[in-house]
Amino acid sequence: MTDQELDLEYNTERKQLIIPEYGRAVHKMVDYCVTLADREERNKCARSIISIMGNLFPQLRDVEDYRHKLWDHMFIMSEFQLDVDSPYPRPTQDILTSLPEKLSYPKGNIRYGHYGRVTQQFIEKALTLENPEHKEKMATQLFYLMKRSYKAWNRDHVEDEVVLGHLSELSKGGIILDPSKVSGGDGIPNTPYHPAGHGTFNKKKKWNNNNSSNNNKNFKHKNRNKNTNN
Repeated sequence: MTDQELDLEYNTERKQLIIPEYGRAVHKMVDYCVTLADREERNKCARSIISIMGNLFPQLRDVEDYRHKLWDHMFIMSEFQLDVDSPYPRPTQDILTSLPEKLSYPKGNIRYGHYGRVTQQFIEKALTLENPEHKEKMATQLFYLMKRSYKAWNRDHVEDEVVLGHLSELSKGGIILDPSKVSGGDGIPNTPYHPAGHGTFNKKKKWNNNNSSNNNKNFKHKNRNKNTNN
């Protein structure tokens, strides 16, 4: 029996699906709806197709403008040939070919890239503070932030005077901190390195755990001897 006798239809010979998520059956329904001559019948058929499309993705029914998207998808699957009364504005071919507006890239030179633009904005904000105490506190926090940012991009040791100089330079002399107030500080406790989530290494705790383990072994050994003697 030949393929012609079986009337087989291969996917490679079929029309390419415009929106594959809906499947070929829905695409055929849309194509059939386009061929209907009576407008009332087309409207009735279109509403039925929308209902079927909605049943395919029930989890998305709570999404805003979900039905609007279904109608747009149906017009797209018909290659904008379907002429029915839609409750929403009909889309045009331009929505598939038009390009989005080009986003403007933020411009502006950064003197020290490792500090980032946000740090520069913080510095500008600190310069607007009128309360000297608040200004000093914010400047101190800026010093810690800048030092951590410096360490993130440079593994070498960084001197406090270097960061303080950068802070003064970026603020154009508007922020000058006393080195004695931040000497040796970076806002991070001076603890040994440890993997995240495991806490600091505690030798005493480890020694206690070992003793506890040894005590359990001695206790089991004594009980075994006691049972043997009995």
